[in-house]
Amino acid sequence: MGTSKGWTDEDRVPLCRSYLEVSGDPVMGTERSKDEQWAAVHKTWTELMTERGPLRVKRNVRAMEKQFKNIRKGVSTFTSHYLVVKSMQSTGNLSEEDIISEAVARYYSLDIYEAICKNWEHDKRKGKAAKRKAKLALCKWVACWRVLRTSEKFSGAANNTDDLSVNVHASSDEDTESGRTSSPRKRNKGY
Repeated sequence: MGTSKGWTDEDRVPLCRSYLEVSGDPVMGTERSKDEQWAAVHKTWTELMTERGPLRVKRNVRAMEKQFKNIRKGVSTFTSHYLVVKSMQSTGNLSEEDIISEAVARYYSLDIYEAICKNWEHDKRKGKAAKRKAKLALCKWVACWRVLRTSEKFSGAANNTDDLSVNVHASSDEDTESGRTSSPRKRNKGY
């Protein structure tokens, strides 16, 4: 069995866009079988890639399906790190790019504070006063995450609920009749 060129962001990002386009189609979205859906994703991806120029490498449907499975896993893991970092209390006003840089550092089990301070120190030495771009060369899932986070499936919105959604004043009739009072259960925030 031969091997082909590896997947890059130039291949993965159009695959994510193709998947969202095909799976989000309100007319055909639920009417397709798995094979028909991936054939449509393959067709859409091929069209997106040929708009840029000749294909770097031809991919078959099975390769796309396998790669998207890896993307889904990586993006889900990165999303969990992003949500944790976003909910952390921090000093200063962090930009979205700073939060993403911290999530990348957390993804790779690095010191989050040290990662963001290094970026600031590097910018100070270079005399940059403008907004910083995230240092994202390490995490291959960020580019896909930026595309997929617009979808409800990948946004992590289900894990980003506030504890305030629990009604503090609600109590069950059983508790009040027996004289017991119970505190409201707090929802467990997503990882």
